[in-house]
Amino acid sequence: MTLRRELAALLQDRGYRGKHGAFGLRLDESFSFVVGVGPLNRRTDIHPAVGLRCHPVEDSMTSLRGLPDAPFAATIGANVGYVIDGEYRYFQPPTVATEVLDAIDAGLRVLDRYRSLEAIPRGLDEVRAADANPSTGYRRVVVYYLIGDAADMEEALKLARTEYMKNPGDEIAHQFIEFEKRLRASAP
Repeated sequence: MTLRRELAALLQDRGYRGKHGAFGLRLDESFSFVVGVGPLNRRTDIHPAVGLRCHPVEDSMTSLRGLPDAPFAATIGANVGYVIDGEYRYFQPPTVATEVLDAIDAGLRVLDRYRSLEAIPRGLDEVRAADANPSTGYRRVVVYYLIGDAADMEEALKLARTEYMKNPGDEIAHQFIEFEKRLRASAP
């Protein structure tokens, strides 16, 4: 059994659900922890990712973007090392699965401090590599929309527009235009 498969079994024993190397554990009505262990194949190394998923943010974002649900997408997340101390981390034998699980637990404890809508923007700023996710700009807009903070939502839209409209005729720009139309149509 590979390290990835051993870790997947440990996560499932803890109540995580998932497949193909991505797992989630519902914490409450609004939040889940998500863990990525990579494809469950014969590879012996593992580069675990940890995340905090805010269901209202992810549900609203996929709806406003016109995309299908991605049930293990993290609102805030990155490689476990980036979350813990800012340094990329991977594991390979002779590392044992419980050692990887300890690192995952440490990363999830860090992410747990962002478990409110109001704390998510801070998490997006503080967790290294979260800003590298191509959907972070959308997530910021959606968080402020859900909070009802029109001023910060407009500022986040301005930043997202700068990011996604670099090439006005491409698909990324078109997706942003449609997102903003849906957002404006749904805003009170």
